[in-house]
Amino acid sequence: MAIQSYVLSQSGLKLASVWLAHINRSYVLTGTTVDPSQFFSFRNLTTRAQNFQPELKLRLREQFRILAMPEPPDFPTGPHCINPFVCEFFHHCNHPKPDDYIGYLPRLDADAMRQLEENGR
Repeated sequence: MAIQSYVLSQSGLKLASVWLAHINRSYVLTGTTVDPSQFFSFRNLTTRAQNFQPELKLRLREQFRILAMPEPPDFPTGPHCINPFVCEFFHHCNHPKPDDYIGYLPRLDADAMRQLEENGR
C-alpha cells in the first residue's frame, strides 16, 4: 500500500486516504445480491503508509541504483532468493545443481548449509 500510494502521489494525484479491502470470509450471501459493505472488510492504512514514505524513498533510491548497474551485484544466492517470495531472477542466478548438492539433504538448516559451503563441502 505504501508503494502504491507513493507512486500515485508522485504522479500528481492527491490522496485523501489509503485503504485496504479484504474479503470477509465469514460473509454469507443471503438473497441474490452481494452487499459490498459486508462482503469486504476495510482497513484504513493512511497513517502507516505516510509514516513509511521516508524509508520507502530511501529503499526505492537504492533499488533504482542497483537496477542501473551494467552488471548484477556480486551477491551470493540463498534463502533471501525465495523468501518472502521467489525472485523474478531466481533461474538466472540459480543454475541447476548436481545430484549430490548439499541443499538436497533432508532437514539441513540454513546455518549448517552455509557452514558446509564455506568449508568447500
